[in-house]
Amino acid sequence: MAGDRDDGFWIKSPAEIIDQTLLRPDATLGQVKRFLADAKTFKFHAVCVLPWFVPEAVGTLKHCSRIKICTVVGFPLGGHSRFTKIFEAMEGARQQVDELDVVINIGALKSGEIRYVREELAEIMKNTTECVHKIILEMGFLERREIEAAAAILNRLKPDFAKTSTGINTRGVETEDITRLRALLDPDIQIKAAGGIRNLETLKKMVAAGATRIGTSSGVKIMKEYLQDDI
Repeated sequence: MAGDRDDGFWIKSPAEIIDQTLLRPDATLGQVKRFLADAKTFKFHAVCVLPWFVPEAVGTLKHCSRIKICTVVGFPLGGHSRFTKIFEAMEGARQQVDELDVVINIGALKSGEIRYVREELAEIMKNTTECVHKIILEMGFLERREIEAAAAILNRLKPDFAKTSTGINTRGVETEDITRLRALLDPDIQIKAAGGIRNLETLKKMVAAGATRIGTSSGVKIMKEYLQDDI
């Protein structure tokens, strides 16, 4: 894939940009342990787990400095109270996560409560400055003007990433989501594509469209496909 793009972004391996994800509500501790073992094998950029599993991830990966630990805030609906989301983010930071995937308040955004959405995100970011912030927009729920409003909020707050979707509530990511966000966002805000990315071909399309991080529960499958292609 190193030669797939000529705009300055290239990778040696898909693992470098994959957030390997396990956010199923029925996930067990045993499944999470196997998931973390796979992450160590393939050296994904990050693992993303539910808050209850953060201590297990931190304990397992504490000596693997290359693998970042991510958890979610306001997942998967985004409509938690502001205090709840701030506390959840702060608890993740206290437990030493590196990155936070924060679900935007979708209902507030669609209601035109732009100030509320902006202030909530600002408070989360202000209280967890040690973390990378990826703001989940859930684009499948948003009209064009709402996507533009969300992008304007992010341009003002300057999180590290905009993320397309949770991969749970609505449709998966489409390349048009990436190109639209790339046109609306400041250049220093990166894009994480998530939702329905289950093979190497789809990953490549997202990267070509402008995504610099990939959220997927199929990272192992993608890496096996990539390694087979490299033989």
